[in-house]
Amino acid sequence: MSNDTSFELRFVCPSRELLNDVLTYLRRKKERWDAWKQRGKTSSELLERVGAENVGAVVSWGFDYGEVQLDDDGEASVDVTSWANQNLGNVHISGARGELADLIKKFPFLDISGSYESEYDSGTICGWDEC
Repeated sequence: MSNDTSFELRFVCPSRELLNDVLTYLRRKKERWDAWKQRGKTSSELLERVGAENVGAVVSWGFDYGEVQLDDDGEASVDVTSWANQNLGNVHISGARGELADLIKKFPFLDISGSYESEYDSGTICGWDEC
């Protein structure tokens, strides 16, 4: 059974440079995962290769983002969207083992907020979890 879930998020960082680091990481992670799949490899093989413990650190559904905005204090933000089939057999974007949790672990200065809507419910995102 599927659990198609759409995300509308906002990423906020103390500076444009730090936000660019986050966006570069997301792009490279998605490219690595796509190339890995094309070679017929599994997520568990990639986990072992990179030494990660959480599948959210190596698998990516991909993120689309708009233009980076700067406020008067130099804080940078960007609107981000994504989609995932968050059923029991797939990697989640939200949750303790999802992609957002991996992002916050790697970039503790990153503030993530927004909303999600699935086939079963909807709500807000606070950090890496559905609130």
